[in-house]
Amino acid sequence: GQQHKAASDLNIMSSHLRATLEATANGILLVDTEGVILNMNRRFSTMWDVPQALLDSRDDTGIMEHLRSQVEAEIDHDSGFGDTASDTEYFETQFLKNGRVYECSSHAARSGEEIIGRVYSYNDVTERYRTQKELIAAHDEARRASQAKGDFLAMMSHEIRTPMNGVLGIAQLLAGTELNPEQANYLRIIRSSGQTLLAILNDIL
Repeated sequence: GQQHKAASDLNIMSSHLRATLEATANGILLVDTEGVILNMNRRFSTMWDVPQALLDSRDDTGIMEHLRSQVEAEIDHDSGFGDTASDTEYFETQFLKNGRVYECSSHAARSGEEIIGRVYSYNDVTERYRTQKELIAAHDEARRASQAKGDFLAMMSHEIRTPMNGVLGIAQLLAGTELNPEQANYLRIIRSSGQTLLAILNDIL
């Protein structure tokens, strides 16, 4: 009677919880305060590529070791798969050896006031991370190109102005000598053309 109904209610609740866990897009892991795995969804085991043999044998120590071995940097004891009895909320980015990037948030799991374990939620942000890195790289490349262009123009400005000033300087000296009207006219054209060219250079560079 009553006991049977309670067990049936518990079963229904448990299957609802299971369905909810499976429906979420994040990888979810729930461990108790001793580090024993209470639950995980399929998304979690897929994300972490947990070997089926470990899942079948429910080898919690083996699974936790597998998770640690996947991460690029040594995880701080304070974060990631750290102290499962702690009350602190954690958020960190984990870089995996296979090149994937996961964001992990974790918090204490409670029953009333009592901490009964820890919930870890993993979000795969590899694509977002890659896009950000590509944007930063493209920005750096554009900045380098702009710098190179500036350096080139400064050099060209110097390279062209120097002989141009030489031409105008000699024309100035030539103007101080005796010239017949035809030569004086040619000189006027040289000086005027030189000044125009210098003005164009100044505008461009």
